[in-house]
Amino acid sequence: MVRRFTPARNRSCRFIFSACLIILLIIVNITAIQCEDEHSEKITIVLKEEMAEVGQRDEKIPIIVVLEEHPERREQAIKVICEDRDSGIQALKAQALETQKPLVETLTESGESENVKQLWIANSIALKATPELIQRLSERDDVRLIEPDYSVHIMSPTEIQSANTWGINKINASAVWNLGINGSGITVAVVDTGVDASHTDLDDLDDNSSTSDPKVIDWKDYVNGVETAYDDDGHGTHVSGTISGTGAGGTQTGVAPGTRLLAAKAFDSTGAGYVSDSLDAFGWAVENGADIISYSAGGGNCSNSGVAWENTINNSISAGVTVIAAAGNDGPWSNTISCPACLNKTVAVGATDSEDNIADFSSRGPVIYNGSTYTKPDVSAPGVSVTSTIVGGGYGLNSGTSMATPHVSGTVALMLQANKSLTPQEIKEILETAVDLGTPGKDNTYGSGRIDAYAAVVLAARVVIANYTITPTPTNTDPFINATATSSTNITYAEYYITTDPGKHNATPINATDGSFDDETIENLSAAINITALTDGVYQVFMRAQNSIGIWSDTCQENLSIDTTPPIVGINSLGYPDGQSASKSGDKIVFNISATDNFSGVRNASVNASQINSSLESVVLDNVSGFWINSSVVVNASDGTYHLNVTVCDNAGNLNETEQVSVSVDNTPPSVVNVSVHP
Repeated sequence: MVRRFTPARNRSCRFIFSACLIILLIIVNITAIQCEDEHSEKITIVLKEEMAEVGQRDEKIPIIVVLEEHPERREQAIKVICEDRDSGIQALKAQALETQKPLVETLTESGESENVKQLWIANSIALKATPELIQRLSERDDVRLIEPDYSVHIMSPTEIQSANTWGINKINASAVWNLGINGSGITVAVVDTGVDASHTDLDDLDDNSSTSDPKVIDWKDYVNGVETAYDDDGHGTHVSGTISGTGAGGTQTGVAPGTRLLAAKAFDSTGAGYVSDSLDAFGWAVENGADIISYSAGGGNCSNSGVAWENTINNSISAGVTVIAAAGNDGPWSNTISCPACLNKTVAVGATDSEDNIADFSSRGPVIYNGSTYTKPDVSAPGVSVTSTIVGGGYGLNSGTSMATPHVSGTVALMLQANKSLTPQEIKEILETAVDLGTPGKDNTYGSGRIDAYAAVVLAARVVIANYTITPTPTNTDPFINATATSSTNITYAEYYITTDPGKHNATPINATDGSFDDETIENLSAAINITALTDGVYQVFMRAQNSIGIWSDTCQENLSIDTTPPIVGINSLGYPDGQSASKSGDKIVFNISATDNFSGVRNASVNASQINSSLESVVLDNVSGFWINSSVVVNASDGTYHLNVTVCDNAGNLNETEQVSVSVDNTPPSVVNVSVHP
C-alpha cells in the first residue's frame, strides 16, 4: 500500500523545513560575522583603511605580522642574557625564529607573498601581501597583530648659517673629559642614512694614520646592499659626528670622541625608509655588540603602530642596550611624539637652543598608549644650530630633534664608561635628573629638562658611603671611624674632618682597613680620631671618599661627643630604719646619692658594701627620679662606723671614686648603771 501525503501536510513540512534552514543560515552567518570581527581585531585600523583603498586590485601591501609570544621561553632567554649577553641574545633570537617558522613555511609554500623578511628582534615577519592574504593571516592563532610596514623618515633638519660648538659646552661634556672619560670602550649603533667613514673626525679613534683602529667597526646597508660605508644624504654623518667626532678636522663636535660606531643604513638618499628595515637594523645592532642605539628618526605614533616597535625596544633593553630616539619635529602641537620615541622604555629627546628654550619644532607629549597616558619627551638636549661633521669633510650646521638625540647618546656612552654595570632603566633615571626647565618637574615640553653630561656621569660613577659609625661616643679616649665606600671604579682615597664650619678644615686621611687602596670598588675604611686637642663637647665629624676618576661621595656626617670630666657626686642622708641614727645587724638601710654629668650623662653608680656585709661587694644603685638609690642592703657587721667607697661612671667612661658614704652600726643595747627610786 502506498501512503500518500495530503497537500496540506506537505505544505506544512516545507514551511518547517524552510524555517529551520533560515534559522541555520542566520546562526552560521552570525558565527561567521563574529569570527570575522574577532580576526579583524588583529588588523590595525590604518591597515584596514589601506586594504579598503586597494580593494580588489591585484596589489600587494607592505605589512608586518607580529606573532604571539611564548613568555616562558622569552623569560628563560633573558635569564641567560644576565649571565652571558651573547648567548642570551642568540637564545632570544632562536626562540623568535622558532615561533615564526610555521608561518614562514606556509608563506613559502603558497607563493602568494613577496619580500618575506624575518625580524627576530620584533618577533615579527615583514612581507608584501594582498588584502585577501592579510585577512587569512589574521585568522591564524599564532598571529597577534598585523600592522602596515609604514614609511618612516629621518627628522629632517633645518639648515642654519652660523657655526659654533655650543652644545658640547652646554651639557658640560668637556668637564667629563677632564676626568679621563671620553666614551672609550663603548659601542654606539647609529641607525640612519649611513656614515662617511672617511671623514677625518670619524675615520679612526686616535687620529693617527699609522694605526689601524677604525671608528666605524661594522656596517650594514638595508637600502642598496652596498658593502662599504657611505652616506648619500648626510644626516647619518652629522649625527655620528655629534656622538663620536674626534675633532681632528679642527672642530670638536663629538660628545664621546672615544666611542666606536656601528653604522646601519635604513634610510635612502631622501631620508625615507620602512619600519621593517629599522627593526632589522636594531636586531643587527644588538647582535653585534651595541651598548646604545641612537635613532634620529621615526614615524607614526604609538596608538596605531607601536606593537612591532614595542617588541623591538623591549628585546633590545632586555639585552642591555639603551635606546635613544628623537621625539620628532612636529611641534609646537601636543600629542606629536613619534614612534618609537613614544614608547615608555625609549629615551625620547626634545630639542633646545643655546638659551635653554625649547625649539618651536620639537614635538610635545603627552603619549597615550594601551590605555595609559604618560609624559614625553623624557629629556631635552641641544638641537638648534648644531655643528657637526658632513659628507666629504668639514662641518655644517643643522637643527632638529635629530641633532639633540646624539647629544644624549654620547652622554650615555660617557656614563657607561664610568659604570658599565648600569642598566637601561638606571641610565634613563639618571638622565632625568636633568637641568629642570619650563614647568617644575617633568613636563610634556622639556621632559625632565636639558641633560648635563657631567652631572650624569657623577651620578653614574658615584661613590656611596654606607655603615658610617663613630665608636665609642660619647668617649674620653680616641674613638674609631668605620665605614664602607662603594663605586663602579676603584676607591682611592678617603678623609675626615672635625668642624662646625665645613668650609674651613684640614682633612685627615682615613685608611683602608686591609692596609691599602688596592684596586677595589668596595673598600672598608677605618681611622682613629685623636681627641687630645679637643675639649669636652659635641662635634660634627664629616667624611667622604673618592674614586679613581676623581669623583667624590656625598659628605656624610656623624656626631661625636667628647667627655673627659668625671661626674659630680653628692652624698645624701643615709636612710636608717624608723628614723634611727644607726643600724644594727639585720636592718636594711637605704643608700641615696646625687650624681650629675654635664656632657655625657651618668651611666651607673655603686657602693662597695663589703665592710658592712661580707657577702656583698659592689651594690648597684638605681636611678629613681634623679637620685641614685638602693634600699635592699642588709647590715651584717659589728659595732662601728664604716666608710664605704662610692663609684659613679658617666657615659664616656669617666669615673668619680673620691666620695664615701658613712654607715654607723650599733648592735649593743644601752647599759643601765644606777637606778634610784624617788618617793
